[in-house]
Amino acid sequence: MTKKSSEFGRGCAYNIALFVAHENLHTEMFMKKEYTANKNFSKLGVDMWFNASSDHLYDLQIPKQFPSALKSKLKKFQSKCLHLGHGFPEERATLADYKWSIKEGKALLRAIDKQLGVESKQGDWE
Repeated sequence: MTKKSSEFGRGCAYNIALFVAHENLHTEMFMKKEYTANKNFSKLGVDMWFNASSDHLYDLQIPKQFPSALKSKLKKFQSKCLHLGHGFPEERATLADYKWSIKEGKALLRAIDKQLGVESKQGDWE
């Protein structure tokens, strides 16, 4: 049985793309004066960013026909990002976690393209 609607989207590539689209939100939102005046702004900003962006991974649908290695990477990505955004980890999300999640999200989108028979290449101006 499938749900008729989803608050944060439902799909595989679509949901990862929605997550990665939040990359611009990090720059726009967390570089404002009120955040940069706080010496802990980067930690607060990354935590808030993961909380806002990882919502899109709740309804991540991993196709059964994908190879097990790709399914495993997708599950790891989903689990780690949701944990950082909603799992209340003892240690806060770091800038390294943020950079990993964007890089991994884009790599997963390229891997999905490959699985679909589409040749994709990382852009010089991402």
